[in-house]
Amino acid sequence: MQQRITGTLADEIGERPATSTAEARAAAVIAAQMRQVGLEVGVQTFSAAAAPSAGLGLLAGIGLLALGLGWWLPYPSIALLVLLLLLAVRELHGPPILASLLRQRPSQNVIGTRAATRTPRARIVLLCHLDSPRMLTPRRASWLRVWLLSIPFGFSLGLVALGIAIFLPAWHSVLLIPALLLLVCLLVVLRRESRAEWTVGAVDAAAVGTAIALAADWPQRDDVELWVVALGAGAAAGSGIQALLNSYPFPKDETWFINLPWLGRGNLTIVAGEGLWHERKPDQQLAKMFHELQSASAPLIRSAYRGERLDSARLLALGYHAISVVGLKSDGTAAGFRQPDDETRLLSVPQMELALRVLRRVLDRFARNQSNEPQLP
Repeated sequence: MQQRITGTLADEIGERPATSTAEARAAAVIAAQMRQVGLEVGVQTFSAAAAPSAGLGLLAGIGLLALGLGWWLPYPSIALLVLLLLLAVRELHGPPILASLLRQRPSQNVIGTRAATRTPRARIVLLCHLDSPRMLTPRRASWLRVWLLSIPFGFSLGLVALGIAIFLPAWHSVLLIPALLLLVCLLVVLRRESRAEWTVGAVDAAAVGTAIALAADWPQRDDVELWVVALGAGAAAGSGIQALLNSYPFPKDETWFINLPWLGRGNLTIVAGEGLWHERKPDQQLAKMFHELQSASAPLIRSAYRGERLDSARLLALGYHAISVVGLKSDGTAAGFRQPDDETRLLSVPQMELALRVLRRVLDRFARNQSNEPQLP
């Protein structure tokens, strides 16, 4: 089942850009597969940004105008740059608000549930992505991140330059420095949005196939509820997870999120920390559970991930129990994810089966526990 679902999504449907008709086709296929394994299925529709970084590009363009205005009206320009700085920080934090206002399209989350026979004491939510991401090598991803982060830096630099121009009128030309930085950032954003290339998302599809295969042979329990959620618009800075949380205010003390953004290549890894500067640790109870359930037949490694922010980071910031399990290379970078060679022929069937064994052990441990928390004996 894992391989069949993976092949259908990656090979038959292929590229599945966020908010596209291909993404909607993938949602229909996943919903049908969930029903086939006995899950109750619902489709949650929402609007997401079709061009996630477009809002930052708009802010950079307005910043250029504000700096031009600063030659004659420095104080209004300062006020405008402060506003732009606040908006840029919010846009980077995600999900993108301005990008959604500029160009938004419908997307959807596919939600499969297997209810407990009585009031549940634990709810396990498996998260995966039904869309495929844009191609972006680790080197290009690093440079793109630099340029996007340079936009709020450009606004800050502009504020400093305007202060210098006010007190030292002969130094007005200093405004050209932040203006040049914002211009380059704007060009980077325009190029990114106009020349996007998409992968077929084989490793994303492998995660979907693994989650559904797990639900297929995990029967209904007395007091443990299982959710399998295929998030739409995963490439749009977390629009799918935000829509899910907006509609479903899960109780934090009884809900446990296991995030599976990509699987099937590299080493099966528990993300032990994520973030470029401020490292966010996974839920310690879940991390301990995964660690103690591993064996010679189900080995796991722990490693930090320094790529883009995962959905688990947003959940952890909100106080939920959450952890991410992914396939990483030995250098800690994503295996296959966003790469041009993200194809089904390169997927490792043993790694997919290993992920299935590990996750099944975790779910069984929840089912055996009698307390309100999955404390290990």
